[in-house]
Amino acid sequence: MTTFHVRTLLLPNRSFVFSSLFILLSIGCASTNPNAADPPATSVAIIDGSPLSLAEFKDQYDRTSVLESEAPSDTIAAYVDFLERYVNFRLKVLEARSAGYHELADLKSEISGYRSQLARPYLLEREVTEPLIREMHARRSEMVEASHVLVTVAQNAAAQDTLAAYHKMSAIADSVAMGLDFGALAYRHSDDPSSRGAPGSPGYRGYLGFFGGGRMVDQFEDAAYSTPPGELSDIFRTQFGYHILTVHSRKALPSDIRIAHIMVQPKGQTGADTLAAISKIDSVLTKLSIGEDFGELARQYSDDRSSAGRGGELQRIAYDSGLPGTMRDAAYNLQTDGYSDVVESPFGYHIVRLLERYEPETYEEAYSRLQSQVSQLPRAQKAEEAFARKKRMEFGGRVDTLRIESWFADLKPDSLVNLLSGGGFEEPELLAPLAWMGDSTYSVSQFTAHFGQQSSSTTLSPRQQVWEGVDRFMNARALDYEIAALEQRDEDFASTMQDFRDGLILFRLMEDSVWSAAAIDSVALRTLHATLSSTYRCPDRTKVISSTSPSDSLLNDISFRIQAGDPVTDAISSAYSDSSYVVRVDTTLIEGATNSVFDTILNNSEGAVTNAMPYNNSYIVLYHGGIDPSREKYFEEARAQVVNEYQVILENRLIERLRKKYNVTLYPELLQSLIASHAALDE
Repeated sequence: MTTFHVRTLLLPNRSFVFSSLFILLSIGCASTNPNAADPPATSVAIIDGSPLSLAEFKDQYDRTSVLESEAPSDTIAAYVDFLERYVNFRLKVLEARSAGYHELADLKSEISGYRSQLARPYLLEREVTEPLIREMHARRSEMVEASHVLVTVAQNAAAQDTLAAYHKMSAIADSVAMGLDFGALAYRHSDDPSSRGAPGSPGYRGYLGFFGGGRMVDQFEDAAYSTPPGELSDIFRTQFGYHILTVHSRKALPSDIRIAHIMVQPKGQTGADTLAAISKIDSVLTKLSIGEDFGELARQYSDDRSSAGRGGELQRIAYDSGLPGTMRDAAYNLQTDGYSDVVESPFGYHIVRLLERYEPETYEEAYSRLQSQVSQLPRAQKAEEAFARKKRMEFGGRVDTLRIESWFADLKPDSLVNLLSGGGFEEPELLAPLAWMGDSTYSVSQFTAHFGQQSSSTTLSPRQQVWEGVDRFMNARALDYEIAALEQRDEDFASTMQDFRDGLILFRLMEDSVWSAAAIDSVALRTLHATLSSTYRCPDRTKVISSTSPSDSLLNDISFRIQAGDPVTDAISSAYSDSSYVVRVDTTLIEGATNSVFDTILNNSEGAVTNAMPYNNSYIVLYHGGIDPSREKYFEEARAQVVNEYQVILENRLIERLRKKYNVTLYPELLQSLIASHAALDE
């Protein structure tokens, strides 16, 4: 049966109990009122005078089905069942609010703690991470073939050095525009050392090959994806310096693959070493051709010891993951389970086998993997900073720059950094206002506390470290300000928080009115047990007597004595008295298979006994003590079942009372329109 779940992320210490709670939110006492006035045209229920609209009902129904990972069952029976349970949920929340649970200090504190845990990651995922993931997913469907030229300049370089680097790059770009060969210019002028590497090596003459999203720093990637094939980019800057690039082509990025390889490396630098390696890899290829197992050959012959033990298997490979081009091309040209001829790479000689070709992932399928990947990229931090600066502008964030400059006038910059890190200002200065955001004012003390917790780049001058600290402080305050107003700005977050509040106070209501009440009402529980005693029964169970000890010889002695005809207790006592080891004896009643060592005795006849077997870092002997026949359970044996039964009774009474108190009327006949609209969509 489908159960209703409040749409919220639950705190770890509540999750199990909340799950139990909503499982219990099944149909209470159905309450339709045939004598009620005609319903509003779009309402499926009236609760305390307030209508439950058909649209709200359908929204809740669809959201609950998504959360339960179930396809909605669009039948009248399913709709009516959900209507009953959802109305019961609404009644319990209404009653909890009426009883004042939402004003309890401990619940307010728990709600505040939950909000603190949720709000910041929720905001950043929605405003920062998700846009990056969407961009990354789109760019992972297409790859760019490009070459580049780099003129290096440090990020904190002096203005004249920065200008000189820019002028040099401008001259190179002008030369390209005049028709000079891009590769030749990269070879002569690029500060990327790989541009003058060995012919055919990555980066030679500026050629980078094909790459997809997430492989380059964000400014470089943005330029590559925004430059049409055959054209030259504008000059742009990264942390490495100034660049220009030309895009040669674009094409679809092939899906990921899983491969294995056998690698043979020359043992030295001589021609003889090379010939020996070629001879060895050729002999492996011959063995493969006559049917020998690839994995076994990899384990025996591959010089890549990190993969040889796995039969040569490598991790999942993307087309642009940096695999040597000869290996990559060989692998992508294979059919599944096929293997290549010998190919050469900078690491040696290889035979490549294609194990699996993955299907392209949808956005939803790729989300978790890309989220992890994006979070590690510098662009995620930059995007967060850009979002925070946008909010600073929106909220009118400003800083008392004159006060900060007065600090520089009074102190040497490095002394000021040390003073701010240690919070060493005197109290009048600490209490002075330093920054403003919206209707909030922030003191020098708040800034120094934040500054002392941050670490600055050692490449920055002391003055730059201070202003960087100011920038970080204002970014953090802008995010705090946005987070504080998140319910007003984001309907989904407001709904999530309301769901959590409702779930929390409903939990407390059920705890007080049903669960605890049922557990402590001993008279009612015993009465219910007596009334339904025939329904509380123990099944036929096998009686197993177990003896455990660190000594297997002692236990085998016990087993031998039992097999010789000694009563179990005598056999254990006699063996134990002759030994210095401790023996633990337990009697267990087992209903059926347990997937444990106890199963070894279950299919034997009464009186059977095992030899000593390893068990929990010790040893165990099991004795079949016969069948304990089915019987009615004593009250204490059945107590958990009785409590559950009584909780259902109390909950039904609660629902019946609340439906009367809040004058509930249901109009299930209106749910038929959902069936009609669903059928129309199918057509």
